[in-house]
Amino acid sequence: MSLYADDMILYIENPKDSTPKLLELINKFSKVAGCKVNLQKSIAFLLLTMKY
Repeated sequence: MSLYADDMILYIENPKDSTPKLLELINKFSKVAGCKVNLQKSIAFLLLTMKY
């Protein structure tokens, strides 16, 4: 995770399995903290890396 001001970058492995878990965690946090992700300002992208 990288944080800068009010921006956050999350790095996850195995997006197929990790993304649903991440979204569930964000949803739980939102309910407790009373805040939510602004989807209009959010971007998700896939970065593939090669291991040699």
